[in-house]
Amino acid sequence: MMANRPGRTKFTEYKIPTSGDDYLGATILRKPLPPTEGPNKIMVICHGLLNTQYSRVVRTLATGLPYHACIFDFRGNGQSSGSTRYGNHFEEVDDLCHVVEYLRNVLHFQVEVIMGHSKGASAALLYSARYADVPYVIDLSGRYDMTKAPMLNFTPQQQEELATQGETVWKHYGLDGDRPYIVRKTDLENLTADRMEPVRCLDFNKVQVLIVHGEDDVVVPVEEGRKYYDVLLNGPVLNGQPDDRLTLKVLPKTSHVFTEPHEQALLLEAVGSWLEPRMR
Repeated sequence: MMANRPGRTKFTEYKIPTSGDDYLGATILRKPLPPTEGPNKIMVICHGLLNTQYSRVVRTLATGLPYHACIFDFRGNGQSSGSTRYGNHFEEVDDLCHVVEYLRNVLHFQVEVIMGHSKGASAALLYSARYADVPYVIDLSGRYDMTKAPMLNFTPQQQEELATQGETVWKHYGLDGDRPYIVRKTDLENLTADRMEPVRCLDFNKVQVLIVHGEDDVVVPVEEGRKYYDVLLNGPVLNGQPDDRLTLKVLPKTSHVFTEPHEQALLLEAVGSWLEPRMR
């Protein structure tokens, strides 16, 4: 845990219980003077595939925006217990639900924003389609068509293991590189192009959405961000009519993970300028 000084952001670590003995490792960043009407408004930030709350994108947003923030590790990642698997989008929605409930019921925060990067964007959008109880949702570099994920390019040995054993270790990951990421044939078969279809019915009477995507993203091409925009725009609420409740921002000369300082500056400006009038 980082040391805290007067006038500085306060970092506090938590273990959020889920089911049985499992838990999610989380950190709350309390800002000294957040520019909001209520002192307990908070945003939740979700990391991407096989990443953690310490990812560059998550930390850039959590520390660079002036609002209280909760960052956490999905099951099987970082400091959280349990295991993860390929295509477990709805399990991660359950994780996000545990985080939101803990913030509300135990720490008495008002959860105003959910944002997610890459795979974390899927959890944020699916959560919002299911519950519609957090007013502002931000999709950062999210993928709509899951069948186009580059990790589906397996080595010949991995392809043979999938065919003969029904599963293969795609890679090892984690803080020490000691967690095997197992891909199962059944998970691949269950992951279809319309996995994200539930977001089409997102209730824009209760939720507003910002989509941010890098123009030069080669991991999740910008066309995926535009696809989300089209799907949401043509849902039952907006019905094809442009509305300020749905915004798409394509950032020039920007990659998937916002590595360079100018990319981080563009990201913070895009998200911050959208949130500022909404978080007053």
